[in-house]
Amino acid sequence: MSRNSWYACLFVLIPSLYFMSLPSSVGDLAIWVSQGLYFIKTGQILRHDIFTIIPTEELIYPALTCIIYGGLHKLGGLDAVVLFHRLLIILIGVFWLKKYITKTKNVWSLYNIYLFFLAWLGCSILFLERPALVAIVPFILGFDIIESKTKLNAWDLLKLSIINIFWVNIHGSWLLLFCMFFYKQSLISVQQKNISKNFILGCVLLITSSFVNPFGAKVFEYVLQTVKISQSRQITEWSSTFNSIYKDQLVVFILLLMTLIYAVVSKNRKNLKKWFLLLRSPMMFLILISLISIRHTIWPFFSLIAFLKYKNLFKSFELGQSNNPQNRLIAASNLIVVCVLIIANILLMPNYKSYVLAYLPISKQKIYDDSAPVEFAKYLSNTNDQEPVFNDWDYGSYLSLSQNHKYFIDTRNIIFNEYYFGEYVKIINAEDGYLNKLEHYKIKYIILDKTLRQKLIASLNQNKSWKIVQESNQTILYEKINL
Repeated sequence: MSRNSWYACLFVLIPSLYFMSLPSSVGDLAIWVSQGLYFIKTGQILRHDIFTIIPTEELIYPALTCIIYGGLHKLGGLDAVVLFHRLLIILIGVFWLKKYITKTKNVWSLYNIYLFFLAWLGCSILFLERPALVAIVPFILGFDIIESKTKLNAWDLLKLSIINIFWVNIHGSWLLLFCMFFYKQSLISVQQKNISKNFILGCVLLITSSFVNPFGAKVFEYVLQTVKISQSRQITEWSSTFNSIYKDQLVVFILLLMTLIYAVVSKNRKNLKKWFLLLRSPMMFLILISLISIRHTIWPFFSLIAFLKYKNLFKSFELGQSNNPQNRLIAASNLIVVCVLIIANILLMPNYKSYVLAYLPISKQKIYDDSAPVEFAKYLSNTNDQEPVFNDWDYGSYLSLSQNHKYFIDTRNIIFNEYYFGEYVKIINAEDGYLNKLEHYKIKYIILDKTLRQKLIASLNQNKSWKIVQESNQTILYEKINL
């Protein structure tokens, strides 16, 4: 095997095999598939929820992604959707390789491999089967255009507008495109003491193109409400970056920051003008929002390679390319770092094998998809009635796709107003009067996460009106009986 082929395998083949082997998390994915299947069946965008028993707000969601998911599900079930996600990630790696890595001076530098695998590691820790994965494609394309030039021409602005139209229809993160554009161009205007026509035109095009979606201006409210409600309800992915919940992601994010600091300082130590050029990069904006919420730390990893390329910072990592023994030693130590990163990828997100799950620590078991209660959904689909189900938060999405009972709640956080979300909290925490609420909503089945709902489970076990009909190490299903 030639040297080029060997390095190409390192860059593409190993990450590809790795991402193909990641456990599929179809629990949260299922609700988006269900909404896509509704469109395929009726030809209409679903405006009001049909899966839950409680009233919801008007639905606003990534309609195009749902339609894609629905079509893929028709072709090959959830496995087809999962494969689609894996192929997207692999294509991104190929894009990095062709667009940036092969255009560096020392194409197959070990330092390039280090940066490549650092990006993979950060991307993989929060790897989830959800529309955010599809949004990575327009994010990377938009970042590339904004970062590549100081002055964007009309053609660039048109391309950004097209990307924005695509993005606003696939995920609520589309506002990132406008924010990255505005951040960089506003700092350029401050430096030049002049607001260019293309800056104004770009802002107008990006804002107006955001209206090209089935829900119109309501998508802006959707984004604001998502942030506000998710934080008020303490959804974990919206927690602080320095929260102990996501230790793995925090460690790798700090490694990313250290890498960027090293690259910037070693290249521009005494050049204040170049420091300003770096600070106006949209990468700095992404770092700032990453410090606020762990949810946003994924974006700097997907922009790392492009940032280093366009800011000419790959040279900061070229030490070790000469025949000097000391440099060869440094290059060898870098190879060790690369190997450690590869091993870290494997350990932090282990390959899916059902027989190894029992041997993993509980913290790692949660990596697997316990939000898809497959066998329990089969039980519900075989019942002779269509009575409502009260369910744990994470289980709702999968229930929408796998059986016909209406359920109480799912992970579409903002469609449930404070009153009904409060009803869920009171029941799930077994607060006083929760049995009356179950009676009010005519609940016949209850499906719970055993590790999280011990208080409610203990209470139901003491109540003769509820019997256990199915149970596993993770999940328990109750059915109400007539005494």
